[in-house]
Amino acid sequence: ARSKDGLHFTVDEKPLIFPVDETEEYGVEDARVTFIDGKYYITYTAVSQDSWATALAVTEDFKSVERKGLIFYPENKDVVIFPEKVGGSYIALHRPNKSGLGKPSIWYAESPDMIHWGNHRCILRARDTKWEWVKIGAGAPPIKTPEGWLAIVHGTGDKSVYSVFCVLLDLEEPWRVVRSADMPLLMPTEP
Repeated sequence: ARSKDGLHFTVDEKPLIFPVDETEEYGVEDARVTFIDGKYYITYTAVSQDSWATALAVTEDFKSVERKGLIFYPENKDVVIFPEKVGGSYIALHRPNKSGLGKPSIWYAESPDMIHWGNHRCILRARDTKWEWVKIGAGAPPIKTPEGWLAIVHGTGDKSVYSVFCVLLDLEEPWRVVRSADMPLLMPTEP
């Protein structure tokens, strides 16, 4: 969908990204878009009989798209790429599923090319509050500020309600959480 004012939209005749192979046979969803060096990098959840994983696509015009394939394997989602390299590497936040021990939490990863990811580490765990005791995950691409990377994250808690939080990550070491809001920035007030 396209808009010149953010209020009135014209919807394209067909989706930009739609299922094309067995890794997406049950659908594609939950996209996050990061603008880097004149291109839009789109991470999205690919759902199949093998569960859900994260794929990457690239576009310059939102008319054509180049698919790069799966970049985080099952079960991993909520992948958001930072809008610039840090320390010579691309940086991403992601959320591997936790079966058994722990709760789904926010992890950090680095890449030389946005395809191969490593140096994974858990940087933020769901806290025992009514807003996030079930799980947390990354949202939009982090915003660079003089005080650090401002990350908008979500938490799910009581009655599966989603709330939005702010987290500040260190500029040079984005795996270090500088501050994390105790209260949601935004939460539903109506059923």
